[in-house]
Amino acid sequence: MEGIGNLGPLPPPPPWLNTAASVLVPDRKQKARTMLEPIWSPGPHRLSGIMAVTGFILGSIRSQSDVMRGGVVPGGWAAKLGWGGGEGNHVPSMLWRLLVADRTEQGFRPPLWYKRACLYGLADGRVSDIAGNIQTVIPKDREISDLTAMYFKRAQSVVWGRRIIELGSNLLVAESTEQLSRIPELVLYGLGPEGSEKGASLVALCAFILYGCSVPVVLRSSGSALYEVVGEAYVHGAMDGEFMTEDWQSRAREFRLA
Repeated sequence: MEGIGNLGPLPPPPPWLNTAASVLVPDRKQKARTMLEPIWSPGPHRLSGIMAVTGFILGSIRSQSDVMRGGVVPGGWAAKLGWGGGEGNHVPSMLWRLLVADRTEQGFRPPLWYKRACLYGLADGRVSDIAGNIQTVIPKDREISDLTAMYFKRAQSVVWGRRIIELGSNLLVAESTEQLSRIPELVLYGLGPEGSEKGASLVALCAFILYGCSVPVVLRSSGSALYEVVGEAYVHGAMDGEFMTEDWQSRAREFRLA
């Protein structure tokens, strides 16, 4: 090859380069094209659709209410949460906190007046009837204080379309299998999604705490060691890290979500 200026001749091309194959061949009928064929072509990339996450089982769902359509809390479940019809001018902390998921509409901790607003509303027969059912939807023609209206508006948005769930948990005492069999099961109450199940699915359907999630989730076993996410849950007494004890690593396991 001829040199360029005083640089001397150009070095020959490497032997692995087929210059003839990379020359553009003119074609009057078609546009210029290269004769260099690709040596390797990547195939389509396919995802498995499975995500591995780490967490621990908070408890198995032992029973649950019907879906609270219309925002009506069943009287039997209100009694389980400690409501006794306002005896002693008292409303249980678990009841008034659970109805609003222990948070305001903005996600903050509930103010103390929430408790009084709940009790004031439940004292009205149009809110808590003779069967103990709690109507979170306040009639428009009813005169009610602004604070009580704010509380039940929040309660309505929380319970509507969800279920009250009862969990059985041994987490606080599960140091060994032998000890576990001798200690009564801890009972927890909360709110679960509409798709929660009971009966034969009790063993497979549990509330889990997954690291990185701000709330517990309900998972359903779908076979082959896979789980599917049913939805988020509220568990009273387990929303502020109460179960994240020093031995959390011994309880951690991997879950494969499909």
